[in-house]
Amino acid sequence: MKDYQESLTLLKSISGLGNKTILILLVFTDSFQRFESVKEL
Repeated sequence: MKDYQESLTLLKSISGLGNKTILILLVFTDSFQRFESVKEL
């Protein structure tokens, strides 16, 4: 849950991203833990 909280805080700092978009990003990317590098996104 801590990983989600940190990612949530960072994503909320990006203007234009709403709560629903942030939630979808976190769920589908497993809080961005599925990727070993930025290139994999």
